[in-house]
Amino acid sequence: MQNKMAGFVHHVFTFIFGYAVGFTKSWKIALAVFAVTPLMMSCGIAYKAIYGGLTARDEVRTLSVLG
Repeated sequence: MQNKMAGFVHHVFTFIFGYAVGFTKSWKIALAVFAVTPLMMSCGIAYKAIYGGLTARDEVRTLSVLG
């Protein structure tokens, strides 16, 4: 659990400070990327939901054949 929490905190701070540096260097590009971020996040969530469900079903099917 500690490794997952440390990874989560690392990624959150990388995201925040990456945008901070981006806004200071080139605010127009950072603003464009910031506008597209919710779309990228929703695509990632949909991808995880679809393929995570398929993986879980395949795992259950495999375990039922083996068991």
